[in-house]
Amino acid sequence: DRKAAAAAARPPAVRRQQPLSPHAYEFQRRFFQLVNSSFTAAMASTSDGRSSGGSDSAGEAVAHITNSQAIRMLLAWLEEGRMTAAAEHQQAVAAEGEGSAAASPSLPSRPLPGAVAAPYRLDQQVIDRAMEVLWRLYHREGLQPARKRGGAGDDNSGSAAGAAAAAAAPVGGPMGLAELLNAAEVLAAAAPAMGLTFKRQHYELLVELYGKRALQEPSSRRGLAQRLLAVRQQMVQQLMPLSQSSLNTVLQAVRTDPLVNTPTKLTWALRLVERDLPVLPVVGAAAPSSASTASASSAAATSARGLSRADAGIIPPLQQTLGFLLRTAAREADWSAYGKLEAALVCRTRAPPPYEVLLEALHAASAAGGSGSRLALGFLAQIEQLEAKGPQTTGGRQQQQTQQQTQQQQQQQQPRGSGRNQQQQRWQEREAENRLDRELRSLRQLVHVGVEQGDEQLAKKSYDRLRRQFWREHPAVAIATAAAAKAKAATAHGAAKEMKEAATAPVAVEGAEDDGGGDAEVEGDAARAAGEIPVAAQGYIAVLEAAETCPAPPGATLELLSLALSRRDWAGVLDNVIALAELQSLVQRSRGLIGRLLLEDAGTLEGLTSAYGGLGAVSQALIGSEDDTVAYYTELLGRVGVAAAAGVAAPFAGSSVPFGPPLRAAATRADLSSVAAIVRQMRELRCGPGPDSYAAVVEASLQGGKPERVPGLIELMLDEGLVPTAPLWDVQLKAATEAEDVGALMAVSERALSLAEENRRARQGIADINDEVLVAASSLAESRADSRAAAAIKLLRLRGEEFRRQGA
Repeated sequence: DRKAAAAAARPPAVRRQQPLSPHAYEFQRRFFQLVNSSFTAAMASTSDGRSSGGSDSAGEAVAHITNSQAIRMLLAWLEEGRMTAAAEHQQAVAAEGEGSAAASPSLPSRPLPGAVAAPYRLDQQVIDRAMEVLWRLYHREGLQPARKRGGAGDDNSGSAAGAAAAAAAPVGGPMGLAELLNAAEVLAAAAPAMGLTFKRQHYELLVELYGKRALQEPSSRRGLAQRLLAVRQQMVQQLMPLSQSSLNTVLQAVRTDPLVNTPTKLTWALRLVERDLPVLPVVGAAAPSSASTASASSAAATSARGLSRADAGIIPPLQQTLGFLLRTAAREADWSAYGKLEAALVCRTRAPPPYEVLLEALHAASAAGGSGSRLALGFLAQIEQLEAKGPQTTGGRQQQQTQQQTQQQQQQQQPRGSGRNQQQQRWQEREAENRLDRELRSLRQLVHVGVEQGDEQLAKKSYDRLRRQFWREHPAVAIATAAAAKAKAATAHGAAKEMKEAATAPVAVEGAEDDGGGDAEVEGDAARAAGEIPVAAQGYIAVLEAAETCPAPPGATLELLSLALSRRDWAGVLDNVIALAELQSLVQRSRGLIGRLLLEDAGTLEGLTSAYGGLGAVSQALIGSEDDTVAYYTELLGRVGVAAAAGVAAPFAGSSVPFGPPLRAAATRADLSSVAAIVRQMRELRCGPGPDSYAAVVEASLQGGKPERVPGLIELMLDEGLVPTAPLWDVQLKAATEAEDVGALMAVSERALSLAEENRRARQGIADINDEVLVAASSLAESRADSRAAAAIKLLRLRGEEFRRQGA
């Protein structure tokens, strides 16, 4: 059997490409003898029943060392031939120079790379066998960690036998990675110089060795891209294709070479992809984004030429590398390169690029402003296409929750790894939150771009996803869901207990129900819900309700509102105003949970929904046109009629926010009768006036020449449990300044400071007083040389700054 195996291992008889010198023929005989003896030893160790998955057996150790010795002998032979060729070349150059001193020498100053003197030239079979041996040695190099782990369970006799065999083998151990790479480089240069062929599998082994060293030695990545591109160019000259594994190695070298700038990396990577990974006209593939539309025509011609050598699929490492390159192209805003890389990926995966890639592209497109708006819409469509396949494709919070449940089950089975699992879980949560924050910021920017350009499709599509992602993925919603489920379970347990008690004391239960029924008509469904759900869980229920219906974040809602306002689309304006009003109502019901966790915009929600603040643009539009006021209020009454037909006790969740702009418009016109009619209608609809409404009534009184009503209005406001806000003080200070009434300025300042001392909640209103109003009032007091008024206004300003610092 061993003789048959040795005979099979001999190189096949092929036609020599050139006659060998006797010296070279003798070297080849010794080389094959050494290699065949190592193969015989390896076969013998395998026939003894030893597995290559464990530690090295004695025969395997001898085989690897002997193979290494054969390669070293070959390298020494080629080095001797190279030095001889160099010496001969120098002699030829000198002789030519002496023969024709006037003429320039025709020979180059140096010999060709890898050139070997004629007596040292070898046969093709030597190159093939040497590269085969290098592959075996490289395979052994990759198995070393597994061998070391598996060798711990072997008996000591095997280790002793291996050591004895190594001692009996020729001098020098098995070749390491550096020696293997050097040997492959030498053979790659020597083969063409000797008129031999360095085959495709040989080049791919060379590329693999380069990639392996780059992983083990990061310092070797410097300049690696150009070396591998030179190797690829040699293959191109011989019409050799490149496998996906080797292409991935070359692309990784290009991507990680610190000596190459980013635009050059993209250029080189794109050339490689166009040549070795052409676009395939695959039917049923996912549609690429609009970034790749421009390159579709040129890619089609390339795909037609390279279809025969392209794979219909793609290996995962190459897919990941293309993802990195796509993210780089997106960060550079090189949409031409992005489109071509995306087309090469999508035609093989039949799916959009990974979520991280699309998120990077969406962020870059949104930052580009108007020029990237069309691209951003395409990226949004691709993200939604990914989500349609399941949340696992986007790494969202739902996927994180599923993974956490799986990890908790594993921790119960393996308690030793709980610390590491918890750390991994926290890292995954942070990554998910970072991705969410990045997407939300990009979507917010797209809403802004859509509003600026008047692009309703872009603004609404971006806002819809912004609202959906904000609520679905926000940590507050996950907390509320868990708390609501826990409260529901506790309520069910308590209900079962009450049913048992009801059998013995039914009268007590009825009496308890009668006691709680007095406010049922006022509170409606909310009171019944409060009777069934514990008070601690009501805030979480409000969060879940907001996640279903309410806008978020409020600042983006205001931007979308401004787009409808610019077109005088009062239905669209009311849609957003009412959404903000309902959100404000839920903030109050959630006991501060929504206000603390979900409002990242500058200012409070009261400021954003104020007719003097966030809704100020709507108010100004109504102030400037009575026709607009009539149109707005007509649409508002239509919404009231729809709510009444649906049996709702109070429209707009009982909020007065939708009435704010027309109320302020009437107040600015000093139309006291209209102000009184609007307030009366608000009370009839159970949308009682809020602080903003009282500010409008105070403004109407001042504009109508009835300042004596103001103190009574403030007292009525306090009696109703409302706290004065900044607009209430702004309108009074502004009216006094315009009337140049220094006494009124001092009275307003003293009233505000006094109220802040009595009621801590009133301090926020002083902190938010408009600085321009205060500056104008202070200038008036100084111009009149009224020290008391100036001091009062200065104190009001200082206390406002103090309250802002305290977060009052």
